[in-house]
Amino acid sequence: MKILVYGPKARYDAYMPDFAAQLGAELVFCTLDQSPRQAAAENPDAQVLFDDPIVDVGREIIDLLPNLKLIQSEGVAFNRIDLEAAREKGIFVCNNKGCNADSVAEHTVMLMLMCIRKMKRIMERASINDFTLPGIQGKELHTMTAGVIGTGR
Repeated sequence: MKILVYGPKARYDAYMPDFAAQLGAELVFCTLDQSPRQAAAENPDAQVLFDDPIVDVGREIIDLLPNLKLIQSEGVAFNRIDLEAAREKGIFVCNNKGCNADSVAEHTVMLMLMCIRKMKRIMERASINDFTLPGIQGKELHTMTAGVIGTGR
């Protein structure tokens, strides 16, 4: 089975589990600075497409891959994949729902702390070697009530 990968090989080298090599799949990589259209045209026998979330997979690319059975978005969304074209050709489209949920939650907490501690102003001052920080009085989280309303995982 040939898998066309729109994304960096280094990510696969770092995170691919050991057993994957035993599956016998041929991985062909198209780096983000290459043309996804050209990679599809050069690999018409690909049966699976792994898509980096920033790469558009439109009808033209899908048409260039007549053996395609699956498009796997490497992110949580699939808004850059032409779902109608995939449906017409009987191609399954999957995503990685929740793969970044922990990171997003941690990032949210970090941003909250940066806001209440006025980190932007502190960093601006530090960048000009001014560490006196006059007038910068941040709050402490334990004195506040914080809430997070989310629509994701």
